[in-house]
Amino acid sequence: MKKKGKFRALLLMTVVVSLMATASFTLAEDKIIPDTPEDFKAEKYGASYKAKLTWSKSKNATNYQIYRATKKKGKYKRIATVSKDRTVYINKKLKKNFYYYKIRAMGKADDGTTYSKFSSVRTVCTKYKITGTSDITAKRLAKYFKKSGHKYPKYYKKTDAKTLTEFCKIYVEEAKAEGIRGEVAFVQAMLETGWLTYRGDVKRSQHNFAGLGATGGGKRGLSFKSVRVGVRAQVQHLKAYANKKDLNKKCVDKRFKYVARGCAPYVEWLGMQENPKGQGWAASAGYGKGLLKMLAKI
Repeated sequence: MKKKGKFRALLLMTVVVSLMATASFTLAEDKIIPDTPEDFKAEKYGASYKAKLTWSKSKNATNYQIYRATKKKGKYKRIATVSKDRTVYINKKLKKNFYYYKIRAMGKADDGTTYSKFSSVRTVCTKYKITGTSDITAKRLAKYFKKSGHKYPKYYKKTDAKTLTEFCKIYVEEAKAEGIRGEVAFVQAMLETGWLTYRGDVKRSQHNFAGLGATGGGKRGLSFKSVRVGVRAQVQHLKAYANKKDLNKKCVDKRFKYVARGCAPYVEWLGMQENPKGQGWAASAGYGKGLLKMLAKI
């Protein structure tokens, strides 16, 4: 009887060990699906034709696959596979106006690779939009001005922009008030005034920072009572070209009504020769491209 009991106990232990081994094998064979990457964002990078993609790390991910299309519901092609430690990818040499991106995480399994679900699609406009929010600061604009090698004119000490920082702050504030990118307005002013040297028909005392109404032949254009009002007029004129939204502040730009609203939403289109509608701020060739080169240095 004792031998039978020992035999049964041994048999039971064998069965238990076998079941445990089978369970371990089954677990090893289970597929571990990684989480879908969260906080996926895509935005234009700098003033050149690049897109910056960012995301948060996914649990159980071994790599990330990035897909791209030129139409939101078009065919997406994989353009990159990056390691699990990466959360940033720069897509360079873009040529189209719009690109659409999505991302998924890769995982490991004994019988192959596993994949998470795709993230939501994110859109990037490669052209430099004039309308929009900006993280530009007065400090950065002032630093940019100083790098040009020019000095802030003494004339402004008797105005509402006594220092370079105050001048730059006005640009940031006025642009933000109308939903226009401050760096675009500032760079345009530097181009139009020759870094505030005013060597054309417009005089410094006019506080006209973008040649509004100065059509050549000695015509000096509009004059404004202060630096802030002059900046406001320029920003409003930019808004007229950039979109069809109402002004948030009282109109001080007397030429606002003459603009074909929304005809130049991008910096590249501010030049008439590069604008597909033949409209724009300036008739000179490469006007928008010149602004882009300056923007790239901020």
